[in-house]
Amino acid sequence: MITIDDRKGSGELHGAFPHGMSELGRLQFGDMCWLGSGPGNEPWMIGVERKTIGDLVGCITSGRFSGHQLIGLLNTYNVVYVVVEGLFRPNPSTGVLETWKRGRWSPLLHGKLPFLYSMVVGFLNTIASLCGVVIVRTATENETVHTIMALYHWWADKRWDEHTSHKAFYTAPRKRTTRVQPMLVAKIANQLDGVGWERADAISGMFGTVGELVAATESDLQQIPGIGSVLAVSIVRQLRGGGR
Repeated sequence: MITIDDRKGSGELHGAFPHGMSELGRLQFGDMCWLGSGPGNEPWMIGVERKTIGDLVGCITSGRFSGHQLIGLLNTYNVVYVVVEGLFRPNPSTGVLETWKRGRWSPLLHGKLPFLYSMVVGFLNTIASLCGVVIVRTATENETVHTIMALYHWWADKRWDEHTSHKAFYTAPRKRTTRVQPMLVAKIANQLDGVGWERADAISGMFGTVGELVAATESDLQQIPGIGSVLAVSIVRQLRGGGR
């Protein structure tokens, strides 16, 4: 069960969750919380702080979040999520923080002064890197609700040791030989007595690297059209320093 703080800014989301999934209550810190399975399958408290981009800018400038809310969240919950809600971006030319309002991008002002997008990124990176807070961005209230539901199910539906997707093995696809080596093979083969460019190109099609060509036997070479036993012996001798 997700407990949602009953005050403005969070309480209105209660009705957006499926029936029986959430309940209203009064939280000292955070907008939502629930009990999940942590390391060793011990019970862990998960807390979520929801901030619209406007709220976040206000908190950054006032120090209210860092000086009070963040400390309380970290002391109350084992894992803290900060969900930043809203459509925002840096102005392509000035880097000023802009939000999407009434069909267009407009600067988000703090008082009469514009606020830089980089300041938002810097603040979020600080609390993520130094405080271990997980940052999640959502565009709309609906996306926030679905994000919270997904996080709730991740923590509540499985034990900690049942999360194994991070342990998947990766098998890299077989590396394709580029045309660089075959071209080099063809150039070297063309220098051999009795080969010429046509046979050299056929040789490069069979041996992808110079090392493969040098290690080739007379029998290997005779599989190439236009190369008989006499020429194959000659090629092997030349490649191995025996002269022409």
